[in-house]
Parts: sequence; C-alpha cells; structure tokens
Amino acid sequence: MIGDHVAGLDSLNSFNPQTLSNTAWAFASAEVPHPELLRKIGDHIAGQMSLISFEPQNLSNTAWAYAAAGDLDSFDPKVLSITAWAFATAGVSHDELFKKIGNHVTGPGGLGSFKPQDLSNTIWAFATAGVLHPELFNMIGHHVAELGSLDSFKAQALSNTAWALATAGVSHPELFNKIGNHIAGLGSLDSFKPQELSNTLWACASVCYTDERLFSALAPVIASKLDKCSEQDLANVAWAYSVANTPRQDLFDEGYVSALASNENEFSGKELAQLHQWQLWQQELESRIELQGPFQAKCRNAFTSRGYSESKLQNDVVDELKAAGLVLDEEVLLGSGYLIDALVEFNDGRKVAVEVDGPSHFIDRRPAGRTILKHRQVAKMDHIKVVSVPYWEWDELKNSEMKQRYLREKLSNGQFEVFQSQDLSAHVGPSQEPKNKRRLVFPAVLFLSPMHGHLLHLVEHGLDLEVVGLFP
Repeated sequence: MIGDHVAGLDSLNSFNPQTLSNTAWAFASAEVPHPELLRKIGDHIAGQMSLISFEPQNLSNTAWAYAAAGDLDSFDPKVLSITAWAFATAGVSHDELFKKIGNHVTGPGGLGSFKPQDLSNTIWAFATAGVLHPELFNMIGHHVAELGSLDSFKAQALSNTAWALATAGVSHPELFNKIGNHIAGLGSLDSFKPQELSNTLWACASVCYTDERLFSALAPVIASKLDKCSEQDLANVAWAYSVANTPRQDLFDEGYVSALASNENEFSGKELAQLHQWQLWQQELESRIELQGPFQAKCRNAFTSRGYSESKLQNDVVDELKAAGLVLDEEVLLGSGYLIDALVEFNDGRKVAVEVDGPSHFIDRRPAGRTILKHRQVAKMDHIKVVSVPYWEWDELKNSEMKQRYLREKLSNGQFEVFQSQDLSAHVGPSQEPKNKRRLVFPAVLFLSPMHGHLLHLVEHGLDLEVVGLFP
C-alpha cells in the first residue's frame, strides 16, 4: 500500500535523501518486491542536477543508496558499489543509473580508494544486472591483477569477481591467473563456502582458465563439503571439471553420485544438462562412475530438449555448403546428445560436423569453455571430426566464391594430433611443457585459419602441438 502510494506520486521532491534511501532499504530488507517503487526512486535521483544534499555516510549506513547523475565525487566507493548492488539484488533494471555509475567509476582516480569488497560488489552488480560496460570490467580487472597481493580479498570477493567477469564474457587471463594462483597457494580453504568454490570453478572453466593446480587444490575441499552443496553447486562443479578435463577420483566417486541422486528432484533443466555433459566426461574417462539409469535419462532429455534457434550466419554458411555441391544434413542430433549445425558426408564415407560458431561461442575470440567441451566430446564420443567456422573469419569473406573456397579448405584439412596441457590459460606467460601430456585428436580447423595461414588459440591456451597429416 505504501509502495503503491509512493510509486504513484507525480513527484518525490518532498522526500529528503535519507527518507528515499530508508524507504528503499525497508522494502528490500523486508524482501517485499516493488520494482515500480525502486524505478521511481531511481528515476528521481538520476534526474537530480546535484547530489550534494545526499549525505554519503547515511546512504552507506543504510546500504541501499540510489545515486546517479550530477556530481558523484562526494560519494565514497562503498556507497557507489552498494548502490549498484542494491538494484542488481532487487532485480530492477535501470540502465541509465548503471551507466552513470560506471562512467564515474572509470573516470580519473575512480578506483583509487576502492576496497576489495567495493570492487567485487560493483563488478558483480553490473554482471548480475546484465549491464555491459567494457571499460569498467577491464579497468577493475587490470586494477586487481596489478595489486601486489590478494590477501585483503575475502573468499566471497574473489569468487564474485571471477564470476562477474565470466558472466560478462570477459576473459582477462592475467586476472584469472592471479586469482587462481592466490587460491591454489592458500594454506587453508576452509573459509570458502561451497557456493564460492563452485562459482569460482564455473567462472574459470567458462573462460578456459583450467589450471590443474587450482582444480586439484579445490577438489578435496569440495569433497569434504558435499553435504553443504546446493544442487547448483554440484552441477557447476561437475561441469567445470568436465571442461577442464581434470580427473579427480577423490571428488567424483560414489559419494558424489550419491549427493547428486539425493538432489535429483531439485535440479533445474540447465543443471540437468550440465550433469549430462559430466556423465559424458565420465564415459570419456571410462571411470565407471554413473548416475542411475532413470536419472541419467532425465539428464540426457534435459540436454537434448534445450531451445535451439537458427541464425542468419548459420543459414548463410549452410547455403554456401550446398552451393559448393556438398551433401549434408542440417541440425543433426548425435548419439552423444549434441546437436550440430550441419553434418557433411563425403563419397568415401567420411562425415564431418560443421559448427557455425557465433560470438556467444567465444570470449575475446578464444573458444569459451562450453565450445571447447562440445567439440572435444563430439570428437571423442561420436567419433566425428568437427570443423568450426568462427564468425569473424566468415565476416571477412566478401562473396560466394571466397566463402566456398574457404569452406573447401576447411573441409580438406587433416587433423592435428594434440598434446593438451591441463592448463589452458598458459598464454599469460611463456608456454610451459605440460607435466602430464594427454594425446588427443582435435579438429584441425578449430584452430587453423586458411585465410591467414596461421594457427589460432593453441599457443594462447598453452597447447603443445604435433602436426600430422595436415593435407590429405
């Protein structure tokens, strides 16, 4: 009733700053959603010429300050970070407010007085609200990466920072390397809650930072806290290790299967799909660790039932494949459960999967974790070579003749036989000889650019190569 009344007022000019922040705080603390009220308050504050009348300390104490527009210099970092956090937590979108906060923070001296919690709250809020501000993410990433140490960061701040960057699609290898080394080097990880552990692993796997030292350090800690893990924690951890391809028998054993089974009815469709990929990974490893039949079928069904939509890019590639005289099927469901864009069949019986990889399949033009996982599992489980068509390469082709020549070159390439390091983040420094080499056959065209005649991604992800049969 009060919320409706305030939201329905023509103007909030009669409300002083403390009253506005207290009103917002009261609704949020009581967990009473009222997006119209929050938008009204946000619009009012964003329209102020100056925020001098807003006492920063009062806003900071209430922890639900709403600030934008005018001069933000009088607001300390905690106020700004909690302002963004408040809107993101309440699930209320206010792009103009976020934009102005982001622009202020990225201004001269914007991060100078930010504490670790302020940094993580700010970047988490922008990622949660789905507000893109590349300059803000990059600036905070560089700022944290260049710190002498991360000892002042609590577990939640580290986890939220990594999660926010991955969610926003920012790889920032230097930062992930710093966070990974810091966590792996801690004497004790008892202060990390299961959600902080799972979010950190999910973020690292999403951007393909799969340092074996980090994943190995976290495995026994997670195993000791399985009874405290939520269904989301369990699914994210399983998926992250599947991407990293880091076998851990001290984590993924009958105890983990039991924990999954006890939460079977609580998993969302997305989480069930993640568990299907984990089950495929266990089959890759021939570990004999399996979900019960009905549960396994439920996971597969969730994975194969995901929504699928064509894109102009995909249609264009398929049209050019047909124009080149190739025999193909579109949108083919494979035995593994993966759906591929096109399956080309040659006269000699060979079959090649063509994947049209748009922007969402990459992070900073490096394959995202989910892309790496799909290509690896299709090659391993379905025994089908995968050819990737990255969107930026396709965009450079000006006509059908160039596109068809590009596709012919892609499809005529042989395979790379790859020694894959467990650490896909090694591009932050000189390539290191992998400690444990695993010999895998990867699709050459995932990495080969016939247009530019060089190899993509392999050095960046710390992969040692032995090239065989490049041209048939």
